[in-house]
This record gives sequence, structure tokens and C-alpha cells, in this order.
Amino acid sequence: VVTNVQKGSPADSVNIQPGFLITGIDGQTPSGIIKFGRILHAKDKGEIAHLEFVAQQQQQNIVSRFRGGIEVPVR
Repeated sequence: VVTNVQKGSPADSVNIQPGFLITGIDGQTPSGIIKFGRILHAKDKGEIAHLEFVAQQQQQNIVSRFRGGIEVPVR
């Protein structure tokens, strides 16, 4: 689960927000944050990481969840 997004970061530039649940990276489903980090850190600066996520939105009493994918440059 994303808890913080640094201003000016690649995640900020593609509108990743706190509360997003990252479910995959580059077609893989990492078993935890350590595996996710290994996959991400194996990439070179400037390469693109494709992240899959689940997010939810609430408007008054209605909560909706949606899945998405986003490409994030590695820095």
C-alpha cells in the first residue's frame, strides 16, 4: 500500500496516490515489499516500470474500487 508520495518524484508525476495498492510490477506479482524492491532496483535509471494497482474512491456513501496500470520511469 502506498503511504506517501514524494513531491516531484516519478510516482508523483504519474499521479500515484496514497492508498493505492500495488499488485504487480512488470507482469510479476511480488510476494512482498522486498521482492518488489528487488525487481525495481534491477532496472536501470530511465527504464520504465509497469505497475498494476488497485485504488478506491469514495463519494459520500459510495465506495468504488478500480484496477489500473501505469508506467513509471525509474530514477
